Amino acid sequence: VSEGTAYRAIKDAGQRGLVASIDRVGTVRIEKKARAKVDHLTFGEIAKIVDGHLIGGKGGQFNSLTKFAIGAMELDNVVNYVSKNTLLIVGNRLDVQKAALERGSAVLITGGFDTT
Repeated sequence: VSEGTAYRAIKDAGQRGLVASIDRVGTVRIEKKARAKVDHLTFGEIAKIVDGHLIGGKGGQFNSLTKFAIGAMELDNVVNYVSKNTLLIVGNRLDVQKAALERGSAVLITGGFDTT
């Protein structure tokens, strides 16, 4: 293998995250971490992961969520994506928060905003 071919292979592997070059050390291999499959995640576990706290509905903290939804759309569209055991992630959109809660969805408020 020519020096140029080896160099290109190392650069390609670096771009793919397989190796990293460290000055004065050389090239070292990086092991890819296997992704753990999550069978179910509860609303309480989500609160711990994001270092959040539950404001209401503490009885449902042990329920498993079935899907995530992002509230970055008009209210008329958001309601098509939320239902019981959905976690809606949204900022300071009070109308969207309320609509999600009315449909049995949990709400994760981002950006340090509060709810009323």
